[in-house]
Amino acid sequence: MRRKVIYSILGILIVGLFAGAAYAHNNQRKTPAPVVQQKVVPKIAEKAPENQVVKTGQFKDVDAIHRGSGTATIITTAEGTVLRFEDNFAVTPGPDLFVYASPNVASEGLGNYEVIGKLQSFRGGQVYNLPPDFEKYKSIVIWCRSFGV
Repeated sequence: MRRKVIYSILGILIVGLFAGAAYAHNNQRKTPAPVVQQKVVPKIAEKAPENQVVKTGQFKDVDAIHRGSGTATIITTAEGTVLRFEDNFAVTPGPDLFVYASPNVASEGLGNYEVIGKLQSFRGGQVYNLPPDFEKYKSIVIWCRSFGV
């Protein structure tokens, strides 16, 4: 009887290890491919006479697991308004990450958000087009659709 219990426990542990290994293998974090948007201005010089910095803000950590840091800047150009993540931008890698604009501050939840685009990279500078009514949004959020975080 005692031997059956030990073998049962060992069997459960082995199955659990294989299941965990399969889950980890299938959920490896990979950098998403860059998104090609219409009208994206690849390099924006703040010194150009037609460009104007509208707002600048810092990304903050949500908790010990979901971390974000770096600077985001909203710039108006002759072609429209863009959101630029500076070279110091970094976010915890995850699946299905998107950039959202929210009318709420972070502690109030997303509210009636707008999808700006799929996150181009977990690190470094990147540029996104903003909608014409961007001024109604108070925060930029990196959101994981798969896990709702």
